[in-house]
Amino acid sequence: MEGVYLHYNQLSGSIPVSVGEMTSLTALWLYGNILSGVLPASIGNCTKLEDLYLDENQLSGSLPETLSRIKSLRNFDATTNGFTGEISFRFENCKLEIFSLSFNNIKGEIPSWLGNCRSLTTLGFVNNSMSGKIPASLGLLSNLTYLLLSQNSLSRPIPPEIGNCRLLEWLELDANQLEGTVPKEFANLRILSKLFLFENHLVGEFPENIWSIPTLESVLIYSNSFMGKLPAVLAELKSLQNITLFDNFFTGSYHRSWVLIVIWSR
Repeated sequence: MEGVYLHYNQLSGSIPVSVGEMTSLTALWLYGNILSGVLPASIGNCTKLEDLYLDENQLSGSLPETLSRIKSLRNFDATTNGFTGEISFRFENCKLEIFSLSFNNIKGEIPSWLGNCRSLTTLGFVNNSMSGKIPASLGLLSNLTYLLLSQNSLSRPIPPEIGNCRLLEWLELDANQLEGTVPKEFANLRILSKLFLFENHLVGEFPENIWSIPTLESVLIYSNSFMGKLPAVLAELKSLQNITLFDNFFTGSYHRSWVLIVIWSR
């Protein structure tokens, strides 16, 4: 195993093209610096790379298609940079466990090939410019714990297949343009603690069975067009700390002194 660990320094300048000469490299940790410029295409020559951490830098440009050559990649985090363009690379025999591109300027659709990444536990595209639908293939990710897709321009209905991700603990789809109803299959997410759906175009009755998930801590679904009466089962959720429902069409009443509840319906 060969690794380069340069994280949390004050390194500046660009990542040299010569990085591709380290063909035995398994770990490259560059996060927490002030690196700029592009990720060189030569990174694709590091075919044994398992961990690639580029987060918290000032990198820009498109992510190179040559990343497809790194078939052993398990953890790829490029959060908080200035990457642009679409995701042009793909992993046929995907071994990814963490894939995070949050807080960049990535555009285009979420790749459907991510459904082949059966070891994936964390998928993050927060605060980008991604559009189109959420691919139903994400429902194949049986090990997924965090699905973080907020603050994009995703549209169309939420695929019910997400309800197959039984290990989900954190589901963040807020601040998009999602339409339709909330899938009743979300009630299958029995260890879900955070559910953020606010600021979308969701309609209809919020599935009552979701409120029976015992691990729920925060449910933020404000600024949609939900309707219906709040169920009595809400009072039985021992872990619940925050329900924010304003700017919907809910009816009924609910009170629990130690829970932060914001209910302002139109």
